[in-house]
Amino acid sequence: MRYSILINSMHKAEEKMALILTALQDNTLFLKHNLNAKAIDAFQGEMQAIERDIDVLIRYINAAITQSQQFIDLSQN
Repeated sequence: MRYSILINSMHKAEEKMALILTALQDNTLFLKHNLNAKAIDAFQGEMQAIERDIDVLIRYINAAITQSQQFIDLSQN
């Protein structure tokens, strides 16, 4: 049961990471091809969205780390 919770938590973090990294990669590619003042202004709003997504990702990763550490601690007893 605890192992299933741990694996699910890790998969959620992994799924979020892929989405955020894809968005970041898309924005990087866009900026490489359209680096001008207008593009930079447009990117500011997108940057805020990416920062929020990263905060969510960090929470998922921290939850996965905590659950995995709890699983390891219980396994050692």
